[in-house]
Amino acid sequence: MLRLVEAFSGIGSQAKALENTGIPFETVMTVEWDINAILAYCLIHKKTIDTSEFENLSDEEVTDFLSACGLSNDSKQPMNDKALALLSPETRLQIYAAIKNTNNLVDIKKVRGESVPEDTDVFVYSFPCQDLSAARFWQKKAGGIRKEDKTRSGMLWEIERILSEMKSEGSKLPRILLMENVPAITGSRYSKDFGRWKHFLEKLGYINQSMVLDARNFGIPQGRERYFMVSVFTGDNEELQESVRQFYRNNNLEDRQHGECFHRRELELKDLLRTDYSNPIYRQEAIEYQPNETPSRHQISLDNPLIYRKDGTTESVVATITTKQDRNPNSGLVYCEPLKEGKPEWRYLTSRECFMLMGFDEEDYERIASFKRESPDKKGIFSNMSLDRMAGNSIVVDVLEEIFLQFPAVREMQDRYENPKAVSPEEKEWISSFFPIFRWGAKN
Repeated sequence: MLRLVEAFSGIGSQAKALENTGIPFETVMTVEWDINAILAYCLIHKKTIDTSEFENLSDEEVTDFLSACGLSNDSKQPMNDKALALLSPETRLQIYAAIKNTNNLVDIKKVRGESVPEDTDVFVYSFPCQDLSAARFWQKKAGGIRKEDKTRSGMLWEIERILSEMKSEGSKLPRILLMENVPAITGSRYSKDFGRWKHFLEKLGYINQSMVLDARNFGIPQGRERYFMVSVFTGDNEELQESVRQFYRNNNLEDRQHGECFHRRELELKDLLRTDYSNPIYRQEAIEYQPNETPSRHQISLDNPLIYRKDGTTESVVATITTKQDRNPNSGLVYCEPLKEGKPEWRYLTSRECFMLMGFDEEDYERIASFKRESPDKKGIFSNMSLDRMAGNSIVVDVLEEIFLQFPAVREMQDRYENPKAVSPEEKEWISSFFPIFRWGAKN
């Protein structure tokens, strides 16, 4: 069974992908500070937020715990006590329960090496990408990932600290690391700092395998390129190092020509758009995403394509889902008759549609929407802005599935050299069932 740690876990696309593949796994630790993502993660992966175990706690005890956690309500800045006090006692208890139920350590800066379970198989770290954007660079707002600049994207170096602490304490390092970020991280502006990171991992004993993958090539109708780096722990075992390199040369996910990759589904855009406005929930969501007519919104309509047209036809893909749809450019516009006076004949993608375009199921989103409808803090929890942000900050689930499907074979290689008896019969059977999609040895 893979033991998973999700740093910067967001809404848990990694756990969702592993669940979809059928790989036996257990999430042993998460790290996420945004209260919206904390609640959403629990609703998606635990199906509910169970507060029963904590009903005996006073609101003061709950509030003191949350105040010390280092939470955020916008994923950018720490949440102050005044903002926390504005939430209802019910919501505060739900946040407390969600943290406990998902083994969430909340603040990456407070995570120590000893906090990471020593038998961790997969450690994923999709650190913030905001300071790597081209727009912020030209506005001279970005420090990239320079360790000295203390930017949000510089949270990468907290992972360096955690792994260094594990190493110095003699703890066993995670067997596989997985990083995801924007492709700009490999560009000339950031190559020195990112090269420093890769060199650090190599000194620890990892082999780094990099790839740029586009969601549209993995069954999701979204043009979204992201950089992934898989780091496999091999220590100083040269034979294992060469086996890992050979495996990834032969099974390169960037090469879509060999047609041997696992493919769970092939979705069309029309299957993900919710344009049946006789459904009162879809209608209300459409109303909320149909903006008022203004000069700036008119310009948006001129600059962005209709991905769903009046005759019911659609584009094949949408542009990248970002953290905000009310922007120019955005992911695309949906034709929609004005549902209220003063509205244009179009709307943005709703947060429901954005979640599904990131590979989540509608049932996942509906649990969040139902929670929002029943919450006493409708303005403070799961606003449309926060829902859009969570979708845009996530990773496309279907892409992760194909990356994760290679991990049991990688683990088998590690165990073959380290401890041949370490793989259970159940895991051996599961791994063997997928061997036909992998190529071993020399490439033909």
